[in-house]
Amino acid sequence: MIVFLQLTIAGGDVGPFDIYTDSDNYATAVQSNVTRQTLVTGFNCTVIPNDATIVQVRSTGECKNYDNALIIGITPPFYSHIGTEDDYESKALACLQEPDIVYYTVDGIMQLGTILYLDSALTIPLVGDPLRWIKIGENCVGWSCDNYYACLVNALSEVEVITDCSSIIGTTHLGDYTDYVGSLDCCNQSDPIEYFYSIDGSFDVSDVVYTDEACTIPYVGNDHNYHKIEYQGGAGNFMAMRINHLGVIQQTVPCY
Repeated sequence: MIVFLQLTIAGGDVGPFDIYTDSDNYATAVQSNVTRQTLVTGFNCTVIPNDATIVQVRSTGECKNYDNALIIGITPPFYSHIGTEDDYESKALACLQEPDIVYYTVDGIMQLGTILYLDSALTIPLVGDPLRWIKIGENCVGWSCDNYYACLVNALSEVEVITDCSSIIGTTHLGDYTDYVGSLDCCNQSDPIEYFYSIDGSFDVSDVVYTDEACTIPYVGNDHNYHKIEYQGGAGNFMAMRINHLGVIQQTVPCY
């Protein structure tokens, strides 16, 4: 945690200082060689352990002495998680997104009932939409996490549904369920707002197009008509695809 340290009285022969805490019974300094001027001015010490309640300031120069101070206004320990600020219509679509915001939890574990907070003091809970998904990371260091989850967060700020992103088979693609007679006519349509799914994130000839995230329901197409579908991981690239009555891609035409 972050603790503001300042000496209100300091003789001219004190310092430099080492900073200890009761977290390890003052065994190891959390910060060393802090100058007298820095402590007289005051500074935010960012390396105080979360479970510390007392800070010990030791003068290590000509004058060797120490003083203990009780930490006032301790904020709860917190764990940071990176996630998506926006929420999405499906868990597969949420899992495709890049995290762009930091959330906080009390214990660092993502599970049912976990409350996500917007601040490290754990005072502003995220009020979620119980019908839309966000992506959240667990065991995060910087902007990288060991695990990612798609979560539904309810209006009480509790994680109501959680799904490991690694277990989601389908890759989400924007698509148009309306079919068009020619590929040019198809490509000229406005960007679609519906969704198709593929097992490996690609759409190639002979691949099957699905309508569900689990990739169990093939899309029933028209052997002669085209659908506009986004490909390459949702990068804004579209193609006109001819899909037969078994959901199998017969032809792909890039939209330029």
